[in-house]
Amino acid sequence: MVVGLGGGCTKTPEVVMTLPAAPMDLRLPAAFADARLAAEVKARNPATRRDGWAELGALYHANGFWAEAAACWTKLQALDPAEARWAYYLADVWRETGYEARAVEQWRETTRLAPDYGRAWLRWAEAAFKSGDLAAAEAAYARRLALSPADPFALLGLARCAEQRGDPEAAIARLREAFAADPEFAPALNLLSNLLAAAGATADAEEMRVRAALGARFIEPADPWLDGLRASSYDAPQLVRWAIKEDFAGRVDEAIALFERAIVLAPEASEAYERLAKLHADEGRPAEAIDLLRRGVQLPDATESMWVALGELLLRTQRADEALAVAEDGLRRQPGSAIILDLRGRVRALRAEPAAALADFSAALAALPHYADPALNRAMVQLQQGRLPDARADLAVALERQPQFARAELLLSEIDMLEGRMAAARERLDGVMTRDPRMPEARAMLGRWYQRAIGGALDAGRRQQATTLAREGAERLPEMQAQFAQLLAGG
Repeated sequence: MVVGLGGGCTKTPEVVMTLPAAPMDLRLPAAFADARLAAEVKARNPATRRDGWAELGALYHANGFWAEAAACWTKLQALDPAEARWAYYLADVWRETGYEARAVEQWRETTRLAPDYGRAWLRWAEAAFKSGDLAAAEAAYARRLALSPADPFALLGLARCAEQRGDPEAAIARLREAFAADPEFAPALNLLSNLLAAAGATADAEEMRVRAALGARFIEPADPWLDGLRASSYDAPQLVRWAIKEDFAGRVDEAIALFERAIVLAPEASEAYERLAKLHADEGRPAEAIDLLRRGVQLPDATESMWVALGELLLRTQRADEALAVAEDGLRRQPGSAIILDLRGRVRALRAEPAAALADFSAALAALPHYADPALNRAMVQLQQGRLPDARADLAVALERQPQFARAELLLSEIDMLEGRMAAARERLDGVMTRDPRMPEARAMLGRWYQRAIGGALDAGRRQQATTLAREGAERLPEMQAQFAQLLAGG
């Protein structure tokens, strides 16, 4: 009998040539058992044997039954020895179960059978590097690079090998190639920053460090062979985890398909509703997002954030009355929720109900002592009412609760400008821009600062100062160069 490692056993998967015994796992729906039985029927029929074993292997692999998967892939290597995928899938089983040497053996076999499948070279290279076999790692990374020129993963691997060999210049050269291929590839940026700092290039090192801190990311390269097994998964939480990774990688269609499969398999999977709704909203499909969230908030484990996401989408689509109804319903289901109180406050502010909005923001602040957003939102209502000192006091609360809260600092800079405190406003804006020079709201507020400063200089007859400010503003905010030039021309 083969023992299913996915069910909790830690024994090494043993190879069998008969059909694996049916694993027991209460996580999976009855549809998994149905699919397994159908595949077994095929596997017993000589005419469909290969396809049946392949379907069984995919089912066991995609659902974490590693021993059973190993048995299937090994059987398929005997039935169809020319197919490289069986070796690749078996390598993944050994990797998942901690048998790295066995995995390397199968990756090597994969590259022999399918030398053009670059992902296998990359996996082999990574394993060789971890084991200290730099020569094998460099050779495998080089083959990956030959198949995918400018591939940042291969370039990073070659750079790490060069660093280990004591050749920082070669490592830096490879990392610069990786940076040119993908300016937001975090691992390359971090290592390049360290190597440049060690070489004394402090300015370049700091630039790479800042880039890495500002939204740089690590996204695993696509793996079509392994990813293709996901269609055989009946594990809804695992499907959601895969979908999140695909969404982060920008592979939207794949993420949508995985989220939708998770919902079909587990209609109570609230996280899938919430994340799929956000994906649709981000892709400009608010109707689909709203429909998903309306279904999601009815689930027993619906979160506060689902109610808020639904209300915000309704606000975004100019449906304030519906948003208010959602907030009220959410508070009945989640009494005293700070984030839903904050949502209701924002809705009431948009409906020109300032007193009720302020009351909701105050209640939200009291309900969650470290929550800063209600203080910011209360300040915005105070500002709309012309109560600048009260707005300042609320923003002080927001910054006390969340130091360096960028949106609070931006609103404070706006109040500074309204009160003619241009130097104080500029100091705040410079601080926000230093931390995140790409923040759209910060760039827009800094643009308004330059417009006010240029206009003030022109009104005072200081045209040279206005020209200097316009030139400086255009350098910092190229997207506003035309507006600054128009101000000068009009003055």
